[in-house]
Parts: sequence; C-alpha cells; structure tokens
Amino acid sequence: MYALLVLIILFFFSFFHNLEAAEIQLQPKLSLSYRDLSYSAAPVKITGDVLSAGASLTLIRERFYLDFAGENSIDNLQRNTQIAFDRQDISVTLGYGIYDNVSLFTGFKQGKTKIYSQSGVPDNIINLQEYGPYIGAGAGWRASENNIFSFTVAYADMQSKYQDATINSARGDVSGTSLAIAWRWNMNKHLFSQLSMVRHDYFYENFDQINFDIHEKILSIRASLAYQF
Repeated sequence: MYALLVLIILFFFSFFHNLEAAEIQLQPKLSLSYRDLSYSAAPVKITGDVLSAGASLTLIRERFYLDFAGENSIDNLQRNTQIAFDRQDISVTLGYGIYDNVSLFTGFKQGKTKIYSQSGVPDNIINLQEYGPYIGAGAGWRASENNIFSFTVAYADMQSKYQDATINSARGDVSGTSLAIAWRWNMNKHLFSQLSMVRHDYFYENFDQINFDIHEKILSIRASLAYQF
C-alpha cells in the first residue's frame, strides 16, 4: 500500500506541475470539534472528552483534489476526573471524483494520543501513536441548491508505537476504520459551513514488548467554516 500511495502522489504532483495558477481552486477550512475518546486494554478502560481545533487546505483541479489537514486538542472537558487526554492528527489525502457525486481517495496519516494524570505524577503517562496509509470512498447528495449531505468510509493499515512508565517504545501493527457523515450549507458562492460526525476505530496488536492488545475509539462532532477561492 505504501508503494501505491507514493506512485499516486508523484503522479498527482506531475499532473499539477505545468498548470496555471488560475486552474487550481484553493479551499482553506477551519474547524472546532468535540471529541469523545476511549482507550481499552483489558481489563483497563479509560474515557475522556476533549475540545479540538483544526485547519486544512484543499487544492482542487477538475476531478482531482489534494488535502492537507491537522487537528490538535486544546482543552479537556472532563473536570471531575484526574485522567486527561491529548490528541493530535495530521493527514495528507489524494482523491479523484469517478462520478459527479462519488470519489475515491488514498492518503497518509499520523495520530498521537497522550493519556496522563493531572495529579502531578510525572511518570503516569501513556503515549500511543499510529502512522501509515489509508484508502476510502465517499458519496454526496444535493438535498437542495445550497444543502449537500455526504458519507465517507475509509480503512487504514498502519504501524504503531506504545510508551508508558515501564515500556520505552513498543512497536506493533494497527488497523482502523473511519465512518463519517456530513451536512454542508453553501452560504454564498465562496463561503460554506459544514457539520459532521466522524467515528474512528483503531485496533492495536502484535506489539514486540507487550502482551496485550489495545482498542481505541474516537467519536468527533465537528463544525467547520471554509472559503473557496
């Protein structure tokens, strides 16, 4: 999958190389998300809620698009617990519209989760990281002139790292799925808002230094504002 991703991205950049700037549409986007996180490693289960801010930039040329996105937690919302979460995500996605309302995409992502105690104990920290390629498909339906509903599904086959107070760096495999639904409202010719719900499920296994598997779930409710040049 890595080789296929590299070939597709190289093709995309060669396709863009000789284009006039006017032929490329730019779409910056800002977002704010409520994220519910769940970490399970039997018999331990830890949950938390965070507020996250994100930004992305999408380049569009005819049926092709290239998207750069990042998101970072800015506040923990569970005030009645000593456990807190931090979550960071970055991704690069290359997509192609095979029909007017259906697209296929591939990309590379990296996500980091930090679970730590707010009691002041410095070593009571779990770091979990996944990185690797993914593929997916999406479809959209125009409900009215200014309202569009969409759905996407993706699968990721990645590598992972785990670290805590006793394990310096355990490496393993992680597979994951992503399901998303979104509603877009075109406010005018260039400006639009979007409300979406995204669920990620990650399954970590085959670690070289630990003998347990991990299941991580992230449910995000996201409000976005974008402008298309």
